[in-house]
Amino acid sequence: MDGLTCTTCGTGLETLYYQTQSAPEEKAHLIALHTKPEDRSPDQPQIALLRLNLAIKKREIASESDLDEALAELRQAVEEILKTGKRVILG
Repeated sequence: MDGLTCTTCGTGLETLYYQTQSAPEEKAHLIALHTKPEDRSPDQPQIALLRLNLAIKKREIASESDLDEALAELRQAVEEILKTGKRVILG
């Protein structure tokens, strides 16, 4: 592949986008995987991954009112998850 490969791990540049997109999901998975049940306190919340592109419908922010609208959508989505007793990882 014309020199567009990592010399350390052999990963192709064309997969970089997918790797960065999956990073929050992988983080949530690794936290859950490597937290031993005995290390968790009974009141420690589980993890929920919240995809920003699904939570925030506003796609263009051109003013403070647009920003307020987008933040309100994010707040609502996060609060719904928090009500279930989970903590949120944004992705």
